[in-house]
Amino acid sequence: MKSLTYGSFIAILVISFVLITGCTNQQQAEMEEEKQQVEADLQETMDEIDQKIDELKEEMADASEETQEELQDQIDNLEDAKEETQDKLDSIADKTEENWEEFKQDTENWVEEMDETIGDITKGTY
Repeated sequence: MKSLTYGSFIAILVISFVLITGCTNQQQAEMEEEKQQVEADLQETMDEIDQKIDELKEEMADASEETQEELQDQIDNLEDAKEETQDKLDSIADKTEENWEEFKQDTENWVEEMDETIGDITKGTY
């Protein structure tokens, strides 16, 4: 059996490095695309929250005192949700391959939950 020469060993090492780096770069590019999509989804959720808060504030102008209190509770809940959404947006850049999938899933669930909450408020069932 032939033994590897120093030149052959270096060639194998270089090829292995190129292959590993290529995979890592592709994975990194895919994660960056996913981060951009998650960021867009979170920003859309922020915009929807802002819109719903504005609508509820308009409703408060002509509402009874009891209804105003209920509307204010909804506004307070939405403002808390907006803050949590902003926290998620702010933390995207800190995510690595090791914690990205968990964060992405958590964020997707959050966006769905917020869509349902905003829908419930719109329907008056919140």
